[in-house]
Amino acid sequence: ATPYAMAVPGRLEQQLWEPEERRLTVRFTTAGGEGAPLLFVGAAAGSAGSEPTLTLNGDPHPWTADAAVGRILVDWNGASGTFELSLTF
Repeated sequence: ATPYAMAVPGRLEQQLWEPEERRLTVRFTTAGGEGAPLLFVGAAAGSAGSEPTLTLNGDPHPWTADAAVGRILVDWNGASGTFELSLTF
């Protein structure tokens, strides 16, 4: 299955899966105080043989995986603004 954002805080601006690079990019704009981004990755996370790398606005960012259901919950502080998540497998 293709990785995608299941939920993002605020408004989803763009979502792009690049299979050759094994990268999911999600851009969203928040007002502040919303919940955390939730990404579906399915089996894609384990198929590359290494742990995924996640960045928020270009900087490494923490996340928690639930491998049983193929999801990644991004650590989130409820900030406002426009953000870009990039997840590479």
